[in-house]
Amino acid sequence: MVALVAIVVMRTFVLEPLGIRSSSMVGTLRPGEHVLVDKVTPHLRSWHRGDVVLFRAPKNSQLTIKRVVGLAGDSVEIRDGVLHVNGDPVPEPYVRPGAIDGVYYGPTRVGIGEVFLLGDNRPNSLDSRQYGGVPVSSISGRVRWVVWPLDESGAVR
Repeated sequence: MVALVAIVVMRTFVLEPLGIRSSSMVGTLRPGEHVLVDKVTPHLRSWHRGDVVLFRAPKNSQLTIKRVVGLAGDSVEIRDGVLHVNGDPVPEPYVRPGAIDGVYYGPTRVGIGEVFLLGDNRPNSLDSRQYGGVPVSSISGRVRWVVWPLDESGAVR
């Protein structure tokens, strides 16, 4: 019984294992991989551009993984497939450039208490371009490690 309680506490407050089902983060995470979500981070520091996070999607409350690209007050725009934040291009080595040529979005301003989230597989991602900024309170953790398959294991960047 003590072990069961310890496992529930660990999953709820410290680390949560999660299987990847969607291809929206291909470039970083692929369907079939398993990750560990750090649930302590939201209580220790604010979010940074580039963090890969687990959150509840605004439209359907489904657990979802995306990348933080904009913080409160930022202006976010995509010009011919290139992400611009506050007017400056953002290098994104995890995004396939050829897959997003000709894509335009924004600009849009990220609201107070929100982040702007995008999938790394931009052509196949339902993200802040459709549902807008996501309240920081909806984020439950930071995706830190791929743990399965073993040959793909390592830190998520």
